[in-house]
Amino acid sequence: MLRKIVVRRAKLGELGEQLVKQLDQVRTEQEELAVAERVIARMAEQFAAAAADATPAEVQVAGRVVLLVPHRGPGMAQDALRRTTSGSWPSCGTRAGRCRPGRSARSWGWR
Repeated sequence: MLRKIVVRRAKLGELGEQLVKQLDQVRTEQEELAVAERVIARMAEQFAAAAADATPAEVQVAGRVVLLVPHRGPGMAQDALRRTTSGSWPSCGTRAGRCRPGRSARSWGWR
């Protein structure tokens, strides 16, 4: 009977050591996941701030609210601007050939 108790105590001791190791691994992984969550939260905040900066600003021109068209920098493609801003001038640009100022003004209702 004493022999069975000693054997069982040894098995439980080994099992306890394994569980301690597994618990350490679980805690380490939990800490890594917490760090990853913080990094993702910071990245999401940065992306949200960048998206807020990228939205066109509304200004008043001649009593009307208009959106400012973002500037296309050197090396950017023709379609780099949003579809709504890149096709704003139907009478000007590469689709219509050359720009016709009078016609452009009429199409916008300025004349």
